[in-house]
Formats: sequence, C-alpha cells, structure tokens
Amino acid sequence: MISGTVSDYNNETLILLEKKYGDGIRLLHNAHDGNKVAVKKDIVTSNLKADIKIIIERPITYQGRTLTMTAGVKVYNND
Repeated sequence: MISGTVSDYNNETLILLEKKYGDGIRLLHNAHDGNKVAVKKDIVTSNLKADIKIIIERPITYQGRTLTMTAGVKVYNND
C-alpha cells in the first residue's frame, strides 16, 4: 500500500517552488491531486513552464528502486 504519496509530492513541489522563486509564488488553492499557484509578473519568463516542469519531474527511490514522479504543468497569463 502506498499512502500519502500524492500529498507528500504536492508538499515537496511547493517547497521546491518556494526555494526557487521565494515570495514570487503564492499558493491559491490546494487539492488532493493538484495545486493552483499565482506567480508574480516580474518572475514570469518564457522559460517559466520549462523551469517548473524540471522541478516537478524528479525521481523517488525506495528500497533501491527508482521511479520518476511526474506532474503536469499549465501556465496561464491572467493580465
């Protein structure tokens, strides 16, 4: 049984986003399998989607076996 993987992964992803962008990212909505965040305009670049994708595609290892966890990314401009 795997319990808590989704919420742990969401939490870890939010921590990594905060480490990279500081207060430039704010959590707007948290759900079991998704988070909605706001990004300050001054850090939005053409590479933002690629940068975030790198953050949320990473391996997890348990008992010597590795699996790459992946989450989808959608970036919207709300000018």
